[in-house]
Amino acid sequence: MLSLAEKSGGICAVGTLRTGSASANGGKISVGILTRIEINAAAQAYRVTIRTAHGGVSKILGEEIKRRL
Repeated sequence: MLSLAEKSGGICAVGTLRTGSASANGGKISVGILTRIEINAAAQAYRVTIRTAHGGVSKILGEEIKRRL
């Protein structure tokens, strides 16, 4: 699931990462993700902000987004 919203100078996205790993109750592990990419064209720079309940997921997702930008 992914929802995008454009705002002045950036993009906001909300989604859920569903893994193939099983949780303690037997269901698949899901991680909610909030992401914002702010673009400063004048400075030719950007800022990526990622929020998840698991710091490791935030770090890996951030690295992947930066690699693609």
